[in-house]
Amino acid sequence: MKIYTYSLLSPGGNNTALVNGIIKNPILRKSINDAILKAEPTAEQVGFINNGKNDKYKLLMAGEEFCGNSVRSAAFIFLKGKSGEIKIRASGALKKMSAGIDNQMNAWAQMPAPSKDTILEKKGLTIIKMEGITHVIVKNSKKTTSSENLKTYAKTLLHSLNLLKTVPASGVLFINKKNKIIELEPIVWVRDIKTFFYETACGSGTTAVGLLEAMKIGRSVSVPVRQPSGKIINASITLQNGQCTWAQISGPVCILKSNRSVSI
Repeated sequence: MKIYTYSLLSPGGNNTALVNGIIKNPILRKSINDAILKAEPTAEQVGFINNGKNDKYKLLMAGEEFCGNSVRSAAFIFLKGKSGEIKIRASGALKKMSAGIDNQMNAWAQMPAPSKDTILEKKGLTIIKMEGITHVIVKNSKKTTSSENLKTYAKTLLHSLNLLKTVPASGVLFINKKNKIIELEPIVWVRDIKTFFYETACGSGTTAVGLLEAMKIGRSVSVPVRQPSGKIINASITLQNGQCTWAQISGPVCILKSNRSVSI
């Protein structure tokens, strides 16, 4: 057996375990992922990071998906909680993503900028295809306040749209606007490790919601989105000639646990 160490962080909810060391073997990654999710009941996802030597920062998610909150969490670890900016090679993204901590101690991450052509309308729904994940936005359509019933509805919807097996990760985003603040309830499926969570926060989902808002009004926006955790993650979307040229999420990150270990 081998010991793997990790830290548990909260990027506005969406508790994320980051394991020290990049594990290329997907079967071993899944075993470590499953062990950590069992040991940490509040954890919603697991990523693997290197030591950042020679300014080479890497993040590999257990299911090789892209996760903006994990990029923010990795930046917080790499920068040791101090302000600065780095570039991270993250799974699910075609190029390195800028990330950092600003002067207000908010951890931020660049998000892959979806093109206008990747936003589809189908069956009265908005589908946004992003690098590493595809989201389906359901506006003003809470079927119930039960997270389990929302998960059941979301899985049926993803199945009907053929999104359970064709993309690395997919999600259903239930959104409502209350007191001019968008409230988000995200359900996320990761294909290769077969996890399906009602997430307490979602970075890519927040980006998708911000992008939809920008496209709707036809200009760049900075949109606060309230997560199920009650925390706010801000989505900043830059539009030029109707195309998204920059997308970023930002908000507080904190370390809940460090130097934890599992044996595989």
